[in-house]
Amino acid sequence: NIILNALKQPENKELQRQVLGLIDIENFSKWEAMAMFLNTRHQDGLHNIRLYQNPASGKIEFIFNDIVPDILKWKINNDQSNTSILSVSYNPLVDYLLLIPEIRAKRNETLNNLVSDNDFTSELWSGYDKLYQQTKRGFYDNPKEIGSNLKYDYTVSQLKKSLELNAIEIKKELNAD
Repeated sequence: NIILNALKQPENKELQRQVLGLIDIENFSKWEAMAMFLNTRHQDGLHNIRLYQNPASGKIEFIFNDIVPDILKWKINNDQSNTSILSVSYNPLVDYLLLIPEIRAKRNETLNNLVSDNDFTSELWSGYDKLYQQTKRGFYDNPKEIGSNLKYDYTVSQLKKSLELNAIEIKKELNAD
């Protein structure tokens, strides 16, 4: 298997070339950009990464599964000296793909387009607030659960704040390169 061999020999340029022919780079770039935007690395090396070989193109595509945005800032590569949000290590295949300059450049371009799209982010935050207001009613129907309701409010506001700050941090790092 080309991908397994490539993971074992990350510096092998011939294997990198072959992997480029197997992966739908556009799809991967969107998948990874959205994972970064949502601050989710729950598609780690053990579970929650779904791959699909598209029969029309023959390319491997990435599918979102079990997305868990994190409110906390990521511990980068278990190494506090590397604080780049663009280099979070969470999955061996993703790490390998991002070592390939063409793939990393495409991911960064896609990510930059995503965080710089003011219409998208405005619509996203507006939709987030609308969904919160719609679902909040269900939580508040039970007056005996005021503690849970306050925790729900806090968690929702912290998650939104975290995502907004994450987008700002991504934008800063992309513009620093």
